[in-house]
Amino acid sequence: METGSLGLNVLWQQADVVTRGVALILLAMSIASWYVMIEKLVRLALLRLRSPRLLSAFWSAPTLKDGMQHMQQLGRHSAYAELTHAGVSAARQHREALDSDMNPPAFSEWLTRALRQALLTAGGQLQSGMAILATVGSSAPFVGLLGTVWGIYHALMKIGLTGDASIDKVAGPVGETLIMTALGLAVAIPATLGYNLLVRSNKQTLAELGKFAFELHDLLVIGARATPHGAVSARSTFNAQAEYI
Repeated sequence: METGSLGLNVLWQQADVVTRGVALILLAMSIASWYVMIEKLVRLALLRLRSPRLLSAFWSAPTLKDGMQHMQQLGRHSAYAELTHAGVSAARQHREALDSDMNPPAFSEWLTRALRQALLTAGGQLQSGMAILATVGSSAPFVGLLGTVWGIYHALMKIGLTGDASIDKVAGPVGETLIMTALGLAVAIPATLGYNLLVRSNKQTLAELGKFAFELHDLLVIGARATPHGAVSARSTFNAQAEYI
């Protein structure tokens, strides 16, 4: 075989079951990691683009019910809409418990639990798929290393059988070795970079959702949104529970 005839197609034809299996595993890992990265980055980008208009429409609404309608129209499946729905549902359930002569916890505590559960759910959705990226980023180099070791084994076997260590005899196995190493790194590096980027973005998104949850808690408990300095906003106060329920 001439060295000039080496190529990916030639190496694939010469590869055995183990080498092809390693290559297919790396291909599957690459497809899975890129799918997770693209899907989650698109979701985060849409959330970031819609959030300012969504929150502006909610907080500028004259009543909580109007704010809920704006929230549902602009962000039907948004995490902010889910948080708002969880808070309002908790307010309704607390009022129903009181009307049924039950003895529920204080409304603030009841609402805090509901919003915390909603935040945990939102956090779980943000973290979905991250395990795939972490697994690919940490294991792909070792999967490629398996192909590397197997290619070296083939090269040594060919030298031992032929007694000839010339480049044209071992170029195929050595080529497999280099390609498997490169493929392992090519799969692992984007997955690792994507994982780090998404971890940072998820933390920022959760912080923003947590801020909104605190403000929503104040709105439902005292009827007004509190400013970061603890003062009540200029928005007119109202009985949020009675208004919505």
